Amino acid sequence: MLAPTSLTQGSFVAVDIETTGCRPGTSSIIEIGAARIERGEIVDTLSLLVRPTEPIPAAVERLTGITDQMVASAPGIDEVIGVFAEFARGAVLLAHSHRFDLGFLDYETELVSGAPFQRPILDTLCLARELHPEIGRNNLRELAAFYGVEQVPNHRAL
Repeated sequence: MLAPTSLTQGSFVAVDIETTGCRPGTSSIIEIGAARIERGEIVDTLSLLVRPTEPIPAAVERLTGITDQMVASAPGIDEVIGVFAEFARGAVLLAHSHRFDLGFLDYETELVSGAPFQRPILDTLCLARELHPEIGRNNLRELAAFYGVEQVPNHRAL
């Protein structure tokens, strides 16, 4: 329920994940990145590597820069999902194209706790399309350029 959440007074957690592929259950989360926003200010960030259940494909390694060596000693998703859930507790989640991120988060959270990941969630892709129909592609790179954001989006979660 987003209606009672004030944009200037509310708590939000922007989240992104990196994975070994496109399907929850056959692919693994390898990174979770998040920023907690309170009263319009980033107050904390979280960046966690996750040990996958399969090797990282070469294409994913090239895209993200995350290697098998980087995640070899990382905790498993069963541990990391709890850390992220605690970080996000009480906040509205923000995700760009949320179906991908929440598909993985729901799958992994249901394995651990028997329930999907917390809601509500605001999909920033849908919001961008609504607010800026004049932008041809509402990907993060185009939106960053539109808003003059100096940080160039890359394929890392944080």
